[in-house]
Amino acid sequence: MRSICLILLLFCHLGFAQEPQTVVPAWDQDFLNSMGMYQFGQPLPGRFNLLIVGQDNSNNRKKINDRALLGSRADVIMVLSIDTKTAESTILSIYRGNSPGQGCRAKIGHSPSDDLINGVYRIGGRMEFIPCLEGMLEARLIKNPLFMDLLDENGQFKIHAFYEGTRTHTIKPLARDVYDVFTNNKFAFTSTYGFSAISSALDLFWSSGDIQQALTDEGQVTEQELNAASDYLIIELKERDAYKAGGYQRSFNFAMVIANVLGWVAYGIDSYKEEGYQFMGHFFGEVINNNFSSSHDFVRLEQEVFMNGDDHLFRAHCYKNAVSPIRVLQWGENENSVAIYQNGVLETYGASAYLPHLKLVPILPDPPSCE
Repeated sequence: MRSICLILLLFCHLGFAQEPQTVVPAWDQDFLNSMGMYQFGQPLPGRFNLLIVGQDNSNNRKKINDRALLGSRADVIMVLSIDTKTAESTILSIYRGNSPGQGCRAKIGHSPSDDLINGVYRIGGRMEFIPCLEGMLEARLIKNPLFMDLLDENGQFKIHAFYEGTRTHTIKPLARDVYDVFTNNKFAFTSTYGFSAISSALDLFWSSGDIQQALTDEGQVTEQELNAASDYLIIELKERDAYKAGGYQRSFNFAMVIANVLGWVAYGIDSYKEEGYQFMGHFFGEVINNNFSSSHDFVRLEQEVFMNGDDHLFRAHCYKNAVSPIRVLQWGENENSVAIYQNGVLETYGASAYLPHLKLVPILPDPPSCE
């Protein structure tokens, strides 16, 4: 406890958290244990919450023991919440410009942006950001009876694991891996979804070149073409000035990418299971473990949390009526305003100047229904 107090004093003095920019589970186990993260071998909670943070490119430029200290703000904040018994999943998205809730410091930095929830991440570090975010989400969930199932048996909301990284270090490798999975298994995916759907999906990750040729040509894809595979996705996810929803649209876009990619590719798992692929281990495991700052090795986390019997959790609730099985909640500027995307329909509630203007960005084409 004394060491935590000392760290908090250093936050105030230096203006940055004394935590590493990149968390490595093998190196930072004591730090992770001090935050109460899930530990392998523990009884699995009924609801498992995975925090996903998109860091901005701010740089602290300070180091301790040759490791860079955390200097980034939380540019995108969302939590993938999984019912470990039913495998039903929800993504909760919090806009970076929200003011911290009760229990968070009201004044934490010198810049106006430091007084927002994304600034808590940079100034207070994960040690302060995670409890602050848990409190914010708890307050929002308690106020709406539709979301009470997202609280644990004690009426609380607890983060169990986290993954984080900049767009450069995460979206580019992720987009390239999506592209590789599709092109390396084009027969299996084309058999599942049809030629036109695969062409449309690839078009999202490769904005130049002939998509049909990419599907039929056996030649090698160039490095330039692979780099182009991620360009469209990054453009698609950026904050759009033309949208009245502004930064809320950006948060919603990221949440929809996670919901769509996880569900869309998981639906096709049976198509290439015979080829010896471990779905998440191949599709995300290597990319996440090599590029994301994280509290857990992803492949092992998948084995302990994301498997539902012999099936993968995202496969357990496959697309019904050709819509994603993952519900998305995007909160507005206060705890009473929320947009809900579920079963292919976007609805908004509460007084909000922004959420009614959210647009559904077609990240991936609808797959066939599992029914």
